Amino acid sequence: MSKIDSRLRRIRRTKAYRKAMIVINICFIIIIGLVAFYGCLFTFTKKREYRDKGVEYYNQQNYEEAIKCFEKALDYDQWFSDKLNVDIELHRAESYLKLDDFYSANQVYRDIYNKYSNTYYNALDIDYMIKLTDALILFSEGDYVSSVDTINKAVSDGYSELAIYSAICYEHLCDYENMRVYYDVYIEKIGLNSYVAYKYAQYYILNNDYNNALSYVEQGIALTDTSYLKDLMYLKIVCYMEQGSYDTAFSLAESFVASYPNDTKGEDIYELLYTRVYPNTTPINDKFDLTEDPND
Repeated sequence: MSKIDSRLRRIRRTKAYRKAMIVINICFIIIIGLVAFYGCLFTFTKKREYRDKGVEYYNQQNYEEAIKCFEKALDYDQWFSDKLNVDIELHRAESYLKLDDFYSANQVYRDIYNKYSNTYYNALDIDYMIKLTDALILFSEGDYVSSVDTINKAVSDGYSELAIYSAICYEHLCDYENMRVYYDVYIEKIGLNSYVAYKYAQYYILNNDYNNALSYVEQGIALTDTSYLKDLMYLKIVCYMEQGSYDTAFSLAESFVASYPNDTKGEDIYELLYTRVYPNTTPINDKFDLTEDPND
């Protein structure tokens, strides 16, 4: 082989090498570009933005909207976001608890336990919440015997807002003293609402203590929370009637049936009080014609 042929071969090899390197470099650049592109798609998402909006709604006690935002945040498939996802899921579970949706809260806690590494959460805390929501599900199904001990423990652990569930359990178990104990805890830690005022009034009426019953009725009516206003107004009529103040009770009953015209209990107590305030003096069996007008 001549020196010229050898040189030509070297030149060809050099050109082929350069072309190959150019192709390799172009492919490398394309791969880097694709990685960067998809990296941006899966790294810079609106996940945190929706999470923050959800927290705002949560703090405003708008739990339905909070859950919608948390679910939108979770829909974004963002890389390296497990820690953020756990934070979002915990907020979502709390929102469900605020709405008394114990089934959904329980499922979220179980999802956290099954989907994510416990480096992002305290496994004992999640296990605790799973057991607590299990008990609350039993409560919602009417199994007060099986649920009350777990709920009581949660109250003693600082979940004071659950004291109302303990009280309801004891009411259904006919343990009215313990019922009152847990309503006291609720009022002390959380405050009085119209439901608790209604339950206290009921308790005192059952014990024929109408003065204390009226005290809670008035406190409940004065609250901005009006969810049990109708029930409190009815108990107010009952208290005055049982005390023998028929005129006052009848006046309240008139107002009640005007405000709630389709309430059967209201109509019944109104009719009963009408007979007390306006008794029928006509004899049932007037065989001696005592009601006959002597001028006829």
